[in-house]
Amino acid sequence: TVVTLNVSACRLEKLPGMVHHLTSCTTLLASKNHIDRLPVLLPRMPSLVYLDLSSNRMRSYPDFLALMSRLSTLILSDNQIQIQFQTVPGDDSAIATLPTLAGMSSLSRLTLDGNQLTHVPFGVELLPSLTHLNLSSNRIASEGALGTS
Repeated sequence: TVVTLNVSACRLEKLPGMVHHLTSCTTLLASKNHIDRLPVLLPRMPSLVYLDLSSNRMRSYPDFLALMSRLSTLILSDNQIQIQFQTVPGDDSAIATLPTLAGMSSLSRLTLDGNQLTHVPFGVELLPSLTHLNLSSNRIASEGALGTS
């Protein structure tokens, strides 16, 4: 039974196709690769609590990460992640969101340092277990930096 899978610095462009079969895996280390998207079957890893995708080519991350409710540590440092803005009909303001945060009730550590964020993601303050948030080395401006513009 594989509990930890380390495929860091393997020059991968995507995660191995068999990764979702590792239902007992609690730790997936895939840093320092060329990964730009995640497989849709990743949520089939019900035991996963630690996911490190730092130093890859991620521009965003998929909504299906919200299905990974046991995930406690998500490391997305040194990628190219940008915040997407959503507008509410009839309202001129835009809300900066990372929609995948909503269902991550166990998330205690989120590292997004070294990306292209211009705002603090709206909703991070609502994550009940979050104790460590790293947003350093981004492009966050002081005015409107808390998720609104």
